[in-house]
Amino acid sequence: MMKAEEYRMFEQKYIEYAEPYFLKSAKLEGGLRIKFDHSFRVKNRMIEIIDIDHESGYEFDKCLASAIGLYHDIGRYRQLFEYGTFKDSDSVDHGDLGYEVIKQEGVLSELSEIEEQIFLLSVKYHNKKFIPSGLLKDAYPYIKLLRDSDKIDVYPVMLDSFEEKNLFTKKIVHLGLEESEKISEEIFDDVIHERLPDKEAMKTITDFKVLLLGWIFDLNYRGSFIILKDLDLLNRLIQSLPDSSKASVIKGKIYSYLDKALKQ
Repeated sequence: MMKAEEYRMFEQKYIEYAEPYFLKSAKLEGGLRIKFDHSFRVKNRMIEIIDIDHESGYEFDKCLASAIGLYHDIGRYRQLFEYGTFKDSDSVDHGDLGYEVIKQEGVLSELSEIEEQIFLLSVKYHNKKFIPSGLLKDAYPYIKLLRDSDKIDVYPVMLDSFEEKNLFTKKIVHLGLEESEKISEEIFDDVIHERLPDKEAMKTITDFKVLLLGWIFDLNYRGSFIILKDLDLLNRLIQSLPDSSKASVIKGKIYSYLDKALKQ
């Protein structure tokens, strides 16, 4: 089990890694700050889900979970600085890059072999569409917990981005997508069939909103659904959709799915 003082060391090293990037480019600082703040919220959200789902049948190491949550997007710093975008398909897979950065930084040297594998696998697979089989058994609960926490925090980040005054930062957050109310057929079809939408199918900002709503089909813990409802995140995102027949169908599907998940 990771001790509290060990976690504090991880946090200090994370800050020491991130802060120099803020000084490298004033233009990119806004986007980097968003990811920095997001990472701290994700690690807190992981603990919140653990506390809600205390009867899930798995005993988490809260300090290890916190450290994983904090480092999950560490690849974003090099990604934005080197490529000028957060869009993986136009640059590099930030989960894979984070995996490599963590190994290069040597921050895991005091962890056990199993803890190290849990840490690295969680970072590597937190952003993949699907989690592959054949990984370390004890890594799966942490990977799923991180994926849930990450998704939950992206909702308020996206909602806040609609009010972002810095157009360059807004473009980074919105992945350069077209400002349009159109919903692409592939994204729409995935959601109405309760499938996780493909990021590469996004063409518009509205597609991005619908993709985020479709993330509900990939949540793993009941606590995640409870948090989404308590924070009114899905409802706020749904209210931002255009007034169209496709949007109406999507709203009904998402509300129905959430209701069923909360009753389980």
